[in-house]
Amino acid sequence: MDRDEAQQALDAIDLARERALTLRNYAHSGPVFAVWGAAWFVINLTAHFDLAYASLFSAAAIASATAVSVISGMVAGRRDGDPPATRRRWNLGAALIVFAILGLLVLVAPADRVQANAVISWLVASAYAIAGLWFGVRISLLGVVLAAVVLGAWFLARESFELVMGVVGGGVLVTTGFWLWRS
Repeated sequence: MDRDEAQQALDAIDLARERALTLRNYAHSGPVFAVWGAAWFVINLTAHFDLAYASLFSAAAIASATAVSVISGMVAGRRDGDPPATRRRWNLGAALIVFAILGLLVLVAPADRVQANAVISWLVASAYAIAGLWFGVRISLLGVVLAAVVLGAWFLARESFELVMGVVGGGVLVTTGFWLWRS
C-alpha cells in the first residue's frame, strides 16, 4: 500500500466515524424532539382553545420537556463519556438561546400572545436550521420545515396560529423526533 492509498483509507475511516457520530446524535436527540413536539401541542392548543388553566398546562409542559431534555443529555453524556468541555459548550449554547429569546421579546415587545408565540417559534426554527450545520442536515431540515410552518401559519392562518402551531408544528417535531430516534 502506497502513501496515497493509506491516506484514502484514513479518510474513509474518518468519514465513517463522522457519519456514525451523526447518527448516534440523531438517535439520542430524537426522543427530546418528540417530547418538545408534545409540549408544543399542549401549549398551543390550550392557548388556542383558551382553556381556564392554559398557563398552568403550558408551564407543566415546558417543565416536563425541559426535565426530559436535561435527563436525556445527562444520560447520553455518561454513556458517551461526554467531557466537561462539551457540557460547557452545550450549557453556553442553551443560555445564549434563552437570552436571545428573552432579549428579543423585550426589545420587540410583541403586541399580543400570538405575536410572542410567532417570535419564539421563529427563533426556535432558526436555531434548529443553524444547529444543523454542526449536528447534521436532518436538524437543519427540521428548522427549515418548522420555519415554513411558522410563516405559513402567520400569513395564511393568523386567527388560528396557535392551532396550526400546535397540530402542525408539534406534529413536525414529534415526527422528526421519531425519525431521528430510528436513525
